[in-house]
Amino acid sequence: MDGYYDHHPLVHLDRHVAIAGLIGDETRTIGYRLAALTGLPVMDVDRSIEHTAGMSVWNLIWKETEARYRELEREHLERALTSRPLGIITLGDGTLIDEDNRRTVLESADLVSLELDLPNCYWRLKTRPTAEMDFWHPLHAGPLERFDQVKPYVERRLPGLESAPHRIQIRGKDKGVIVDELRRLVETLSAQTA
Repeated sequence: MDGYYDHHPLVHLDRHVAIAGLIGDETRTIGYRLAALTGLPVMDVDRSIEHTAGMSVWNLIWKETEARYRELEREHLERALTSRPLGIITLGDGTLIDEDNRRTVLESADLVSLELDLPNCYWRLKTRPTAEMDFWHPLHAGPLERFDQVKPYVERRLPGLESAPHRIQIRGKDKGVIVDELRRLVETLSAQTA
């Protein structure tokens, strides 16, 4: 065989592209779609943690504490940022809260923030399927009923998201439109390394 059917990415990166947003499962979906369109590998930090822990992130936090999850998050983030070939890294919604994580990502990857305002974040969290309907996030017990419940969640994550040199507004946009915007950004980053 001459390698004609071998996998080849459609773009070449000089650094990983890390994607962060307020809702981790949405960031993951967008990251996987982007990887499929570009042929780049995708590294999902939370899925990697779940594989190591043998349980979901939600169960890990509930059974072994948030501190244990954050410890594993730092390890798996470092592993993703040093992995080759270069590709797409999807971050959990709280990864960039930690200043060391934020600095490491900014030094090692092109960080893209998926921006969403408070009301839209509320409705996306309110309507997404969850493992336990009494929880809207593994760190927040009880059902999601008011905007003010989401405000501290958003405010805690904003400094990390606002540190991203690349931002994409996702309010009111279909995931396909968001992925296409990201694809164009990745192609621009690829062209800068050529």
